[in-house]
Amino acid sequence: MTHSRRLAALLLGGLLFGRSASAQEAPTARLIVSAGLQGDLARLACAPQGQRAAGFAAVVRALRQGPADAVRLDAGDLFGASALSHLATRDHLPALVEAVVSSGLRALAVGHRDLGGDRADLVARARALEARGVHSVLSNLRCDDEARALCDAVVDAGDAPVVIPSPAGGVGVVALMAPASLRSVAHDQAAGVTLTAPEEALGRATLAARAAGARYVVAFYDPEWPGTLTDTVRMVRALPRDQRPDVVFAQDLSGDLATLEVERGAALRVFATEPRRVVETTLPAPATPTVVEPAGDQPDALTAFHNDFGEQLCRLGGEVLPGATLARPLDRDGFTRLLLDVMRESAQAEVAVINRGAVRPIPTFPLAGRISRLDVLGALPYDDTLRVARVKGEALEAFMRSASAARFRVRGVAEDGSSLLVNGRPLESDQEYRVVTSGFVADGGDGGIGEDLEFETWGAVGPRDLLLAWLAVPREGDVTDAPVDPAQRTRWTFRGFIDASLAQTTIANSPNYQDPQLARSQGTALQVDAEMHADAEQPRYTFENILRLRLGYQQTIDAGSDSGLLKVADLIALRDHFAWRGLWRNRRWFSPLPYVESYLESEFTPPDNNTRDYHHLQWRPTGGVRFELPRRANLNVGAGVDWESLQPGARPRAVVVLRGELPATTLFHIQDRDVEGQLFTELALREPGASTSESIVRLNARLSVPLFEPLAVTVSYDLFARQRVDEPWAVSHDVNLGLRLDLLRTLQLFSY
Repeated sequence: MTHSRRLAALLLGGLLFGRSASAQEAPTARLIVSAGLQGDLARLACAPQGQRAAGFAAVVRALRQGPADAVRLDAGDLFGASALSHLATRDHLPALVEAVVSSGLRALAVGHRDLGGDRADLVARARALEARGVHSVLSNLRCDDEARALCDAVVDAGDAPVVIPSPAGGVGVVALMAPASLRSVAHDQAAGVTLTAPEEALGRATLAARAAGARYVVAFYDPEWPGTLTDTVRMVRALPRDQRPDVVFAQDLSGDLATLEVERGAALRVFATEPRRVVETTLPAPATPTVVEPAGDQPDALTAFHNDFGEQLCRLGGEVLPGATLARPLDRDGFTRLLLDVMRESAQAEVAVINRGAVRPIPTFPLAGRISRLDVLGALPYDDTLRVARVKGEALEAFMRSASAARFRVRGVAEDGSSLLVNGRPLESDQEYRVVTSGFVADGGDGGIGEDLEFETWGAVGPRDLLLAWLAVPREGDVTDAPVDPAQRTRWTFRGFIDASLAQTTIANSPNYQDPQLARSQGTALQVDAEMHADAEQPRYTFENILRLRLGYQQTIDAGSDSGLLKVADLIALRDHFAWRGLWRNRRWFSPLPYVESYLESEFTPPDNNTRDYHHLQWRPTGGVRFELPRRANLNVGAGVDWESLQPGARPRAVVVLRGELPATTLFHIQDRDVEGQLFTELALREPGASTSESIVRLNARLSVPLFEPLAVTVSYDLFARQRVDEPWAVSHDVNLGLRLDLLRTLQLFSY
């Protein structure tokens, strides 16, 4: 409500119908109301005496306008969760109380921002103000034992109503907060607090105030967000007519609504408050409020408060933070990015999240030259904790694509067309990412990041103190360039899985029955297939390391023979692959990346059938180009040498290698189960074009269906084929159905 003409233009309903002559003849009470100052108590800078006033001074001067017998009330959030309110309450409480009293205020509604501040501050202010005849009211508040001090300090649901005398008769004051507003309050500040249904509390308090002698009842409502207007209308219309107050002031109503007629002929008006403004109306038959502009000199009590508090702010503003130099202006968004980057670096997290309301738009934005302690205190008013959790990629993606994501600022996750990148790398749904956030967000504030996440408290400080400590460390250059960027650090992923299958057949058929179940051979088959991955990824390179172990035995016993324990699988393979990504600024899938690779292949023991007398140890170093395809697949084309190093007389032989890979990736879902597949296929040409040339084909495919983490049922297929020139192909292939034990661990390293 910027001025009275704007308010009149926005009038949604005309004057109420059917007012009785007796109501019009009732004595008139003048009502002056402030709202939403949110702790703007002084200039957030070191200013000379006489120049330290801020929004608080303007509100006090406006409240003092009009007749002395006007009823002066605050609609809520006078102090909020401001760091200035905390300092003033802790160090200058008597002077602060005298300044409030000098405004003429008789009662203060407690808003959700007030409740979100330090509880000890709220209790101390409420007690000190009550001693001077200024009531703090929250009429639908109830407290458990741990919050008993709060309910003892304010007028709550169990207390007698506040009735303020005036020449026109008593004025009852009721203040309410939507229960859903507790989602906007940090968990520790909301602990032990319950908000009853506002319509029930308002009806009960209105009747009680009138029974206590109130001629008029004024209600203040802090509604649910979003949908503040809908919630306000719902609350008021739920009241029986005999339980309705004379007027309701509602906080944070969206749009340009100024006044609302609840229903035709209803003896009730709803007015929208506007932050940091003071308005005036009359009772009964309240008209659209007019804005009261500040005028006249400020009272001595306010001047004394500003003088004392200003000296403290000057001392704080004079403290030089050695690591807070700015080479370019820093606005609110830039400040938020810096905070999130510091949170990521300190907690060694890949992603940082904070609600947008955590950083306030202080008057000194954009900051220039340096960041002061006062800037940090003003921009980060809330006391909170830091919390960390490991969040699976699919849950992180669900959060980023949700409607509630607009309420948060996120560092570490960015859109890339229709996909998401985590620090420049494609988001992987089956991997876990370390996320750091505030306690408010971790506890579900503003909707939270997601359900069923297990957050742990990190450190002993909150975001504000963390940033102050970080800025206290000397460093050169612009401070916004100083935090570690996880996008430029190496991200290691460790993964291992074991496929195992066991078959055992035992027969005892003494009478020599001919049933098929008894007339078969005995046997034992055991096979283990294990893979271990240690992969490093950084925007400039990838370094992949894969170790595969296969070992299997089989024994068959029938009436006339025993095959003994035969080895049916024996493989040790180690591949180390380094690809350089730094050639391309805007890399696409068809941009070739140079790579070098070392491939070692061996066996646990040589074969028992005397086919060769040396231990197999093949080494194949190669180099070439790699193409990174969608879904993390890749295609490699390279050349090098292939050497059977332990074979007598063997020499390194030239080789050309073509390989395609699809790492373990979720292919589709069966209900809530992620069906994962992977594929490896390779063609190696030894001495291509020569009379001794050979072709070797390797293929491994695996499909796994999870039972419960970390176990899954797997089906795998392995193929090995080899051919020399002018000779037929030799082929072996294995199909295996087994159980898979899968372990995954991601580690973000913050040092090279």
